[in-house]
Amino acid sequence: MSLRLLISGACLVALLAAVSSASAHHSASATASLTMDPASANCKLVEKTYRTRCKGSRVVRVSWSVACSNPDPIVNIDYWTPRPGKGPKLMLTEEATGHSGVSVERFEAGTRVFATVHVFCDFDGDDTVEAHRVEADSPRTAEAFIPPRLLKVEAVGNSFCGFVPSRTQLKYGLQARQTSRWDYSLVFNEDSLLGMSRHKYPGRVRTRLHARGAGVNYNDIAAPWVPGVTGRVPTAAGTTFVPRRPGALKVWAVIGGAKTNVLTLRVVPRRAC
Repeated sequence: MSLRLLISGACLVALLAAVSSASAHHSASATASLTMDPASANCKLVEKTYRTRCKGSRVVRVSWSVACSNPDPIVNIDYWTPRPGKGPKLMLTEEATGHSGVSVERFEAGTRVFATVHVFCDFDGDDTVEAHRVEADSPRTAEAFIPPRLLKVEAVGNSFCGFVPSRTQLKYGLQARQTSRWDYSLVFNEDSLLGMSRHKYPGRVRTRLHARGAGVNYNDIAAPWVPGVTGRVPTAAGTTFVPRRPGALKVWAVIGGAKTNVLTLRVVPRRAC
């Protein structure tokens, strides 16, 4: 074999070795899966009181793993919420290192969430390959949904006749055939369920307040104010009730198509006025 062929063969072997070494450091991948912890036993769907014992938040866990030649790659676990009619919005990022782990975050009631993992794989370089960075994204995980929560309903304007109500009755009770005005305290992520501010008209149209019982069958949008003795009373989600008879009045809300828990108000009988 000629000297020229031997030299050409050696060069080819060196080139293939360099290409193999470079390709080994030019790949990275990431995977992730999402699970949600069970709801607290206190988070009941129907409660016989005007105030819930549970705020409805839930713990979300993302198990992730990456493939990278670097022993300590940088990993970003990104939590996103899908938005109706819009692209997803980044809610938070947790940074980690290593090749696998579990990220744990708690999110408020009324939130839709999924996650992706992004890996930064750095190589310092050697005689055959220059220093470089390789990045990779995981596919998005399954989506978790945390239902919205009705924390309480409170009277912002009330009327009774024929007796003097207690302080609790004045704030959380009603009387048959008397007018009372109410504010719903709701917990939910606006981006997740509305894709807009809850205080703007299109957002309020998609936030509907419900009540049933004591002669009431109510379904209307959340009002930004209710009439008061001296003028408008600002509310987060306001409405007016005039129950026709005594009994239990069940109240709840539907936000962007998602129903909250149900709370209960007590309607006392009408007295001689």
